[in-house]
Amino acid sequence: MQVHCPSCGELLRAEDMNLEHLVGRCRKCHALVNLRDYLPPSEPQGSADHSQHITDAIPEKIAVEDTGSQVCFRWRWYSSSIWMQKKTRFWVFFCIAWDSFLVFWYSLAVVNPGMPWLFFVSTIPHVAVGVGLTYYTLALLFNSTVVIVDHETVRIRHGPIPWPGNVTLPVEEITRLHVQSKPGNLYMPAESYTIVAIGRPIPRRVSVVATLKNGRMKRLLVLDDEDIAWYLKHQIEKLLGIGE
Repeated sequence: MQVHCPSCGELLRAEDMNLEHLVGRCRKCHALVNLRDYLPPSEPQGSADHSQHITDAIPEKIAVEDTGSQVCFRWRWYSSSIWMQKKTRFWVFFCIAWDSFLVFWYSLAVVNPGMPWLFFVSTIPHVAVGVGLTYYTLALLFNSTVVIVDHETVRIRHGPIPWPGNVTLPVEEITRLHVQSKPGNLYMPAESYTIVAIGRPIPRRVSVVATLKNGRMKRLLVLDDEDIAWYLKHQIEKLLGIGE
């Protein structure tokens, strides 16, 4: 079985494929390749059942709403995972302590009108950090991501607190979706985790990427859960009638 990377076309070698987990990794662009997409129709029943579970079983974190004209996939950034709870609590207490210090610092200027200008200028970087971290923490607590698929567009929205990364793509421009595992996070907070690939753990975050008709790649989402990434990939492809 010859497997080519859907992102760059590089041929995967045998040592680049983990047949136990049906996952491969491209040496050239480091994209993850789902080997289930390359299984023949006569694949063993056990593999077929596992693939069906991956693609159709709704992850616990996701709420799905089908109105007939569109399908919405929604999940909160703040989850019940212990790691996320600890992370969020840390930032909540940190922001409370940081912002309380700034309030105390500037309250001194209210009771002492003759404070020198350096008193205010020296804390401007601290104010910027406090505003940024508080904004980030509020987004962690209250934001959700929704993926809306209808006959015309695939839309991705983050809110209610404004956050970059909103995407709208016409469905006729999308030829295929891929799941890639690459470091970094452009759009939304995501916790680190480990994917088992090529026989060893690789700490990565998972991106859902669309291949467009003009050959360009468009990143749609950065996620902290591999199962959610594969679920969204297969469900969106099924709704759009693309892929295998």
